[in-house]
Amino acid sequence: MTHQQAVEHIQYCDSYTRLPTLLDIAPRMDASDWLKLLGENWTGCDNIGRHIDGLHKSPLAHNDKTAFEMMDDEEQAAFNNLPDCLTVYRGCYPLNKWGYSWTPSETIAKSFPFLNRYRQQGLPILVKALVKKENIKAIKLDREELEVITWKPKHLSTKRIKQL
Repeated sequence: MTHQQAVEHIQYCDSYTRLPTLLDIAPRMDASDWLKLLGENWTGCDNIGRHIDGLHKSPLAHNDKTAFEMMDDEEQAAFNNLPDCLTVYRGCYPLNKWGYSWTPSETIAKSFPFLNRYRQQGLPILVKALVKKENIKAIKLDREELEVITWKPKHLSTKRIKQL
């Protein structure tokens, strides 16, 4: 399947069906084309945590290298300017505290558990971690934030978040 065919295949997916559809078509695509498509659609996927197993079997996890194909030119330039080690935060719930999406902004992280699409039962938490640049798969600059995509951060602390 070509990149253009894949774009057409997912065009009517919503934010909850997009990622599973991308994972379904991954075996039929060149890994580089699939990573580009994933990067183009990453921030439009609202259920990444439910598909961690699929992502671990996808081209995203097939090697330990950064997936530069997922980033556009601006994101690659921003990635190149990152320090060798970065403090990142994840606002979430205990069930999904080791997800893929992190941010260097504590304020942005604290807001996520209170967004309707991410709200869950239980007490929201803020996870603080340290990630080596070499363990960052990609970064995204959409939504006026720096999203760090990684699954190898080193845990520093966890604390409860009170609603802002």
